Amino acid sequence: TCRENRIGFNRIHDLGKKVLCDMGGIYLLGIQPGTRLYNNYAYNISCNQYGGWGYYTDEGSSHIVIENNICHDCSCEGFHQHFGRENQVRHNIAVFNAHHGVALSRGNSHPRGYVFPGQNFSHNYNFHQNVVVVDNKPFFTIAAKEIATPEQLFCDMNFYFDISGKSKKNFALIDTWNANKKMITFKEWRETFGHDIYTKYGDPGFMDLEKRDFRLKKDSPLRKINFPDPAETIKQAGVRKKKS
Repeated sequence: TCRENRIGFNRIHDLGKKVLCDMGGIYLLGIQPGTRLYNNYAYNISCNQYGGWGYYTDEGSSHIVIENNICHDCSCEGFHQHFGRENQVRHNIAVFNAHHGVALSRGNSHPRGYVFPGQNFSHNYNFHQNVVVVDNKPFFTIAAKEIATPEQLFCDMNFYFDISGKSKKNFALIDTWNANKKMITFKEWRETFGHDIYTKYGDPGFMDLEKRDFRLKKDSPLRKINFPDPAETIKQAGVRKKKS
């Protein structure tokens, strides 16, 4: 049994070294109710051919809360779910990851033992109240259209920003594992799937994106929506000096 684990305040960086594949700054696997991943800081996760993610919920990962984490400059996406169910991903920051902001790879047509026939459950991936920043990259890559349906994905109340100003037109890449893959706009994302109706789009107001300083400016719009201050993670994640 794997459950109710606490993974918090770790500073994880420079893993993979462009040698390893199929990995993440923090890797999760299997059903583990009550497990919480919080206030971690991951960056510079680099793979050889594929799979250099910040936070990776792999095969069957279920009932996990992922919150208040930061990831940037990973060689793939900041967040990736292979397949799983009822994971909560909220109040996280993903910035300038190389491919896209978020990757979702399989849906309900690929159960593989993490759900029993006839069993009902609510959404595979719940992605809400997160901040995703890209530079002329799509915010999402979705392997099959079914994964993005409102029955399988809940996605809303996020804060998106593309410093190039182009990703509203190239918002999400759908059906990437099929020959008919398609890029859709932010408007199509909303109208087709009903996602991100209450999401905001614009500069989140970090101190200095170029220098990867994710502290909030005094006038940051994230303060107005009560987004948890990332300063706690920035200051406390990683090895700390022992108090004398």
